[in-house]
Amino acid sequence: MFDHYLKYDELTAFLHTLVEKHSAIAAMESIGKTYEGRDIWLITVSDPMTGAPETKKAFCMDGNIHGGEVTSSMAVLYALEKLLLGYGTDEKITALLKNTTVYASPRIHADGAELCLTTPGRVRGGVEKFFPPKDGVVPQDLDGDGAIVKMRVKNPAGKWKVSSLDPRIMEERGPLDLEGEFYDLLPEGMVRGEDLVSLHRAPDQEDLDPNRQFPFNWKSDPPSEFGQPIGGPSPLHDPEVRAVHDFMLAHSNICFEMNFHTFGGLHITPLDFCPEFEAQPQDAMAYQKMDQALHAATGYQVEGIFPPGAKDIACGSYTTWLYWDRGVTAYVTELWDWHKQCDPERNPAWSMFFVSCREQFEREETCSLRWDEENNNGEGFMPWTEFDHPQLGKVELGGWREKFTSWNPPIPLLEGVLEKAYAVCTTSLAMLPRLSVDSARILENGQVEIVLSNTGFLPTASSAQAVKKGVGNDLAVTVECGGQTQRKELISLDGFSRMRVVMDMNAKPGDEITITASASRAGSATLKTTL
Repeated sequence: MFDHYLKYDELTAFLHTLVEKHSAIAAMESIGKTYEGRDIWLITVSDPMTGAPETKKAFCMDGNIHGGEVTSSMAVLYALEKLLLGYGTDEKITALLKNTTVYASPRIHADGAELCLTTPGRVRGGVEKFFPPKDGVVPQDLDGDGAIVKMRVKNPAGKWKVSSLDPRIMEERGPLDLEGEFYDLLPEGMVRGEDLVSLHRAPDQEDLDPNRQFPFNWKSDPPSEFGQPIGGPSPLHDPEVRAVHDFMLAHSNICFEMNFHTFGGLHITPLDFCPEFEAQPQDAMAYQKMDQALHAATGYQVEGIFPPGAKDIACGSYTTWLYWDRGVTAYVTELWDWHKQCDPERNPAWSMFFVSCREQFEREETCSLRWDEENNNGEGFMPWTEFDHPQLGKVELGGWREKFTSWNPPIPLLEGVLEKAYAVCTTSLAMLPRLSVDSARILENGQVEIVLSNTGFLPTASSAQAVKKGVGNDLAVTVECGGQTQRKELISLDGFSRMRVVMDMNAKPGDEITITASASRAGSATLKTTL
């Protein structure tokens, strides 16, 4: 099933079959509709023998919040299947899932993913034509080969030239490049409007970004290629975004959320996305340790993707809302480290997303072409080929078929990438809180001393930020003894720690006692004993 990228109907059928095979612990529902009316599927995995799903701590994973990043939805499907197959047959997986609920939503923006998989085009988010059409070059598959590449048009005032490194490579014209052939470099496509001289790409009509529409630190106009307000006219504009937002609010047991994306080979924390906000010191230290665990599991770097000091770039993102407003531990994992695959010795200080020096440009361009030849049969790069453009005359088409080369891995390499996503999930599950009631004894005055433990890494509230915001900070202990019932509110228990709780019970030796500790984000634990 993981030998190709699944279209929506295939994905839906796969989920139905998977749930039917594991109906004892898996259920499927729709949490909303996309802009075009597709169901946004969510799978709940929970063993009914250990309690209802909402009574347990929960791990949530999702993919395809960005429509063209289809690897992320395949990652959720792959991890989900392996977890279900492992429960009851694999000792480690069974232990991780026994008292845990898993929520999995593989394809949030199904419309954009479907466009990506069924047409030569792609979109970042959904398909709503939010912006009015504007003049310029509109991307289109002119030669009918199923891909939209680049188009170079000779122009003595052009900003691009053929690189001396390799005739396939285009590089920007330098300030002293006064002689030679120069080009405009554009997407393959047709010109909208009458201006066939000052060529430029037309701004996208559907360029709203769903991962900039969540309520925390929302702004309508974070930076974008065309200066359009990609955050939308208001938070939660897209129906898909509202569906995810409302689901998270309705499930207070979610302790950890993993938001899969493509590409980069990175793990990114909400702290990296918002360096202008000061995190709770305990959380900053916790993220550093989780970073190390995730790096060990995948080999992926742990870093922000923006230049140092950058602000207001990831305004209104999903994981920043979850952490800063809801106190949920959350990560973005950008799958597919194409840059590192092309150049394993690349300078780790170089960004995945912008070129900072000539050396980086030369290595990235030449290494990526060599990688494509050696590992992808040269299918990722289309050689420059003359084409009779109906508006512009003789042009050349060529360049990277990015959709399934740099943005998403070629099919032969897909499963290896999905294995990393599965490692991310098992690593994340292992870091959840593990609440237990260890012991109870009578003190001299009839009081009862109770010892609670959290043998998991995360606190029972998920984070110190949750305690600050007053969400998830509901750890409590209830004691039944000698016909008495008492309850004490305790807020939260740190990871890898114990807590002594003293209850005024007037207990006597021989009394039977039942102690239950519970927290919405850590589940519950019970001890029944005789004092």
